[in-house]
Amino acid sequence: MHMCRTELSGVTIIELAGILDIVTSPRVQSEIRRWIDAGAARLLVDLSGIEQVFFSGLSTLLAIHQAMQEAGGRVVFAAPRPFFREMLKISQFDRLLEVVPERQMALETLQDTA
Repeated sequence: MHMCRTELSGVTIIELAGILDIVTSPRVQSEIRRWIDAGAARLLVDLSGIEQVFFSGLSTLLAIHQAMQEAGGRVVFAAPRPFFREMLKISQFDRLLEVVPERQMALETLQDTA
């Protein structure tokens, strides 16, 4: 799993690439939680680089969402590949999480929150 973090106009952007599974999920969740605890109030998680995702990965997204809610912030998950969108739909996580089809759309949504 590769993670890259950048900041743009007050939005913390995290790009994830690779496999999100029981091995990689704890590290992803821990790192993102650290950034939330450090004050990231608007978070964009770019999912376009995710090649495979397992249930533990979906649980990680839910934990990130809940951590942002507890911190009074907002997270938008962007650009999941078609297989990932289908998993979110089947699991009904798409009803719990804010997921948009494109990164730019997520960025604009979060910038409007300011």
